[in-house]
Amino acid sequence: MKRTLKIIESGIMLALSFYFQTCLAGPGALFSISQSGATLSSPANIILCLNGNGPLSCQTYTVTKATLAINTTITNHTYQNAGIKAPSGFSISSGCTEISNGYCLFSVSKTSSATINLSNSNFIAVGSYNTGTTDPVTYYSPDYGISWTRSIPSSIAGSTDTALQGVGCDSTGESCVAVGYSSASGYIPLAYYTTTGGVSWTQSSPTKAGSSDNFLNGVSCGSDGQNCITVGQNDIDALAFYTTNGGQSWTTSLPARKGSSDNQLLSIACASDGQYCVAVGRYSNGGPHLPLSYYTTNGGQTWTEASPTAPVGTVRSYLNGIACDSTAQNCTAVGYYATTGNDAPLSYYTTDGGKTWNTVLPTTQSSFSNHLNAVSCDSTGQICTTVGIYDNGAATIPLGYYSINGGQSWISSNPPTQGHSDEELNGVTCDSSGLNCAAVGFYFNGVITPPLVYYSQNGGQTWVVTSLTYSGSTTILYGAG
Repeated sequence: MKRTLKIIESGIMLALSFYFQTCLAGPGALFSISQSGATLSSPANIILCLNGNGPLSCQTYTVTKATLAINTTITNHTYQNAGIKAPSGFSISSGCTEISNGYCLFSVSKTSSATINLSNSNFIAVGSYNTGTTDPVTYYSPDYGISWTRSIPSSIAGSTDTALQGVGCDSTGESCVAVGYSSASGYIPLAYYTTTGGVSWTQSSPTKAGSSDNFLNGVSCGSDGQNCITVGQNDIDALAFYTTNGGQSWTTSLPARKGSSDNQLLSIACASDGQYCVAVGRYSNGGPHLPLSYYTTNGGQTWTEASPTAPVGTVRSYLNGIACDSTAQNCTAVGYYATTGNDAPLSYYTTDGGKTWNTVLPTTQSSFSNHLNAVSCDSTGQICTTVGIYDNGAATIPLGYYSINGGQSWISSNPPTQGHSDEELNGVTCDSSGLNCAAVGFYFNGVITPPLVYYSQNGGQTWVVTSLTYSGSTTILYGAG
């Protein structure tokens, strides 16, 4: 009887020990963590163990930054197989070796730290490169745009001019769809999908709509990456295709033409459910190009036109980009307009899902042309970053603004020029916090045209240039997601 009680008592003590080891770390912590780098879009409850193989001697810690310098609090001992486990929705991008039980092993002591990089947002950039023919190219980044790896999708047989112009992803950046065009038979719509965060791609394009050339410019997906819509144009009409299986198959859904000609949809943003979406672009009614906008409430099956009013005296105006909150009710659209010879930045915001629009004219950076090409916002639609190009009279250089009130006002914050005669930013993406962003484009150095990429860790207030691997004479990045 005493032996039985002793066994029960030991079991209770073991259970209590395990309970206290796995509770939120505080007094008696086995590890100390110094956090730095990018702010995670949401706090992460990581598990750290002195032995990741077991796992044994584990505690839970809450972190908010992507780079973790980890030490133990135990003197005179090195733990060769300490382990870390990231919660669902997060991944460990570097600093340890993953094993089959879900833990990632590393060596650590009180005096020798281990640096682990955590991520819950994978960024992807898309475009084209030329080594004799123009072919699609993609890059993926596990650390909010600081470092990038190139991944080249399969080329299209018979095409000499193929490019990807837009990309949309799920909430983790693992399931994404990239879209563009190919010249395999005239110009036809082009789409690829990935379930590996851009490491590999599978081509699965929509069927060409009509007999004229088709181009796809933008795409947006719901948080699950399954419900996505891509938009573009043929010679006259705007195009839209939707998928409910992450880009494996597509259904055509054409918005009704506005005006007489040249309807183009250049960008789209969807709610987290992938059902409510707003698309923007331009159209013509026999005169100047004017802003164009549609919204859908059923994942792109049907469309309602509700275009913004162009500024007074407009001789041309384009909307190149749009970003929305998680409901797609609070959105910001950007582009440019002109009343005389030179273009000025143009933006609109909506609080009712694109049914009505309010005009905002950001301050121009020069008396020459200023273009806004893309915009990205946080999950609330309030913290937004927009990028483009402007001409300072001597060179074409990057243009940037940020907003903390959903695009109702903008603060200038241009990425630093790299000293070339032509530097252009075409795309931007930010995580759900709106703080970690990457802007992509290209520059011309007098001989070749390499890709141009910046990252920001404070919502576009400041930017840092980074480098990418490239080949051939030209690599142009058109979009990011």
